[in-house]
Amino acid sequence: MENYSTRFLSIVTIFFTASSAFAQAARDETPTVGQGTVLTYSVKENRKSFNYIVTITAFNKQADIAFDWKTDEPVPRKGHSSMKYSNLSSATSLLVNLKSGNETMGKDESRIFLSYPMTEHIRDHLSEFKVEGVAKSILFVDLNYETKKISYNDKQVDFRTHSGEDTHLYIDISDVGELSLLSHYYFQDLELTLVDISNKGLSADVSPSTEKNNEKGQPKKMGSIDLIFAKILFPTLALIEDYDPTEGGKFKQPFLETYDYRLESNGDVPPSYIDVFIVDLRYIYQHKAVFKKYITGDFVLDDKHMPDDEVLKVFDVYLNISASELYGFKPWTNQRFIKSLTEEQRRTLAKDAALYINMYGFKEK
Repeated sequence: MENYSTRFLSIVTIFFTASSAFAQAARDETPTVGQGTVLTYSVKENRKSFNYIVTITAFNKQADIAFDWKTDEPVPRKGHSSMKYSNLSSATSLLVNLKSGNETMGKDESRIFLSYPMTEHIRDHLSEFKVEGVAKSILFVDLNYETKKISYNDKQVDFRTHSGEDTHLYIDISDVGELSLLSHYYFQDLELTLVDISNKGLSADVSPSTEKNNEKGQPKKMGSIDLIFAKILFPTLALIEDYDPTEGGKFKQPFLETYDYRLESNGDVPPSYIDVFIVDLRYIYQHKAVFKKYITGDFVLDDKHMPDDEVLKVFDVYLNISASELYGFKPWTNQRFIKSLTEEQRRTLAKDAALYINMYGFKEK
């Protein structure tokens, strides 16, 4: 967490450098936000890290502002939010918490965008508005010359930023033309940081297939040499690399798995199918309170240790719980794979997994 008191004390030092950088950025490119803009926030929530991706679907000064949003968590959240454009002149309460579903905001509410009533007194150091319905008195230091680098259309651009704090709440507001965007928020167990702005989200010259044609957006199977090595050390675990849960199309995948969703959105995925399986074991185990009928005891996972008897407990979850209720990148695929094995093969698989974790840990990307 950034130390804001230190930042405030350093304003005089960075004054000339920052103002010069902002002036140069303004000459290079003027950031804008409107229909088709995609905003990506890096999120830390209850010790979990993921991205919160907002796609603006309507931005009409005579009507509405609306956007679709989604997270790239193993079990993603998503929703649709809308408000009248006039909320930018009337809203007095900022909504931040990420709750799945559709919402239509009242005239006093806004999300992502901060209204004029929320920002009109920033230059006088104090703004008072509600955050999630709770009144806050946010102290701003005059940061008219401070800038914050945010990726804008694949370039690092300096945005004029205002920073403030209330008791245990920290907030950054970035100016984008006449708009004020939430660019950083920290309170209790939730922290959001705006890391990327793209105006190419709904552009006619960028198709989904074009955006997926990079290494990050492709399925990640092991290379042939690594797979040969894996088959020697972890022969049963290595079967997952070539496993087809549909059996050549005989079975239909019942839902889009998080792994597929990440590929579509160019999100991070583990470096191999083996790693997907291993990481998903951890996701299930971390939710053992949900599956306490099958995962018993007080064993605590660490980065490179998960005994085979604990792995077998996770297998019991896969064998008895519907895939739609499971956590991870590939819950349905993993379930089909585990169920395809004999009991003896599952014991061997558990030993392979425990050894792999001991050697490599849990690799999420």
